Amino acid sequence: MLDLSFTVTGVDIDDRAAIPTLVFALNARASEPVHALALRTRVMLEAHRRTYSPDEEARLEEVFGPRENWSRTLGPLTWADVSTMVAGFVEAADFDVRVPCSYDMELASTKFLHAAVDADIPISLLFSGTVFTNGPAGIGVVHLSQDLEASWRIPSATWHDLMDRAFPGARWIRLRPDTFDRLALHKAEQALPTWDAAFAHLLDVHSATAVMP
Repeated sequence: MLDLSFTVTGVDIDDRAAIPTLVFALNARASEPVHALALRTRVMLEAHRRTYSPDEEARLEEVFGPRENWSRTLGPLTWADVSTMVAGFVEAADFDVRVPCSYDMELASTKFLHAAVDADIPISLLFSGTVFTNGPAGIGVVHLSQDLEASWRIPSATWHDLMDRAFPGARWIRLRPDTFDRLALHKAEQALPTWDAAFAHLLDVHSATAVMP
């Protein structure tokens, strides 16, 4: 019976990718020769396996709700699902799992990664897929068991560095078309030079209104 295991050995930023991408280096070990491996990897953010500073807690209320409810609401978040083809090997092989990263702040995983700034982030990689082996009758097919996984801790600074490289000096948010049109009209009416200035003007107006008696 095929015995297969995976270990994470590191993570790095791919500066050549067209979109922000982290590359996880993995090692696979098998009890018999593998002809090929069609691997599916689900990357989970193990939010409950970490402590948080007061600033992080405030940022994460949008994700997990009020701090007093975290005993019920704080849990794993799905970060990514990716597919990887691994070439054949005997006993062991090193390969990469490439994880595209979004700056879409509508996603709970992005909100979490953006808010987590003070410590490492525990992650789990859950594996499924198909192993092709050299069987006595030709190519054999083995489906991976559902309990294969590997753990790692990624420095929070790695994700923030990735986003700083991809979007230097800037952040972005997604707007509905009608909201964007209203913002564009406000920007034109106030003769504001940039979108950043338009948001800043609205925030200044809101702040001034909030402190009025």
